[in-house]
Amino acid sequence: MSTHRSVLPGVKICAAWANFWISQRGGPALSSLSKGAEDTEGEFEVKKSPRTRRLCGKSSFLPFWLTDRVRLSAIMFALSLGLGVAIAAEGPGLGKPVAESDLKAWDISIPPDGTGLPPGSGTPAQGAKIYVMKCLACHGENAKGGINAALVGGAPITGVDSQKTIANFWPYATTVFDYIRRAMPWQQPRSLTDEEVYALTAYILALNKLIGENDTMNAQTLPKVKMPNRDGFIIRFPDKL
Repeated sequence: MSTHRSVLPGVKICAAWANFWISQRGGPALSSLSKGAEDTEGEFEVKKSPRTRRLCGKSSFLPFWLTDRVRLSAIMFALSLGLGVAIAAEGPGLGKPVAESDLKAWDISIPPDGTGLPPGSGTPAQGAKIYVMKCLACHGENAKGGINAALVGGAPITGVDSQKTIANFWPYATTVFDYIRRAMPWQQPRSLTDEEVYALTAYILALNKLIGENDTMNAQTLPKVKMPNRDGFIIRFPDKL
């Protein structure tokens, strides 16, 4: 009888894992115990207890020097791995199919061309009022900086230590909308309406002299705003623009 006969499918495959498990406890590798491996009447068989015989059959791939408890642990470990492979192949049977409507609530990324921008609009004047209520505490008066970064100004970037702002670094105006809607205000992200986000975006762009004070930002006009650093990036997927 082969010493590598499996009790259940997958045990033979997992013998290497049992080998590793045993070696971590100071024992010799299973592959090194070849003496008497095929001898069912040798010292390996004589020194196995009746309980181990019942579990492993007349000839076991486990060495004689292991105690019953350690043998049993190694056997169960190997069996669990084999059973786990079978379960993984069939799948856990959890969850449910995701509907398109469920994904839409989370699929809020806005690319440079403005695809996916929602209906609505906003002006700098509307954004100024919202800024005072929901943004000023962190970004300071006229967005010049407070406990968090300034949203206006910024000298040209000359090195890695240069301060990066919306005006001198961000390449697309649509990214301003995306970030505000996704992450602001920081203590209540995604609590702003689309109209509020359009208005705040318009306000910040107007403060940076990138649009006029009377311009309206919406799904059509926002992608057309050209940021000063638009050409400062290498576009990974230019065909997507």
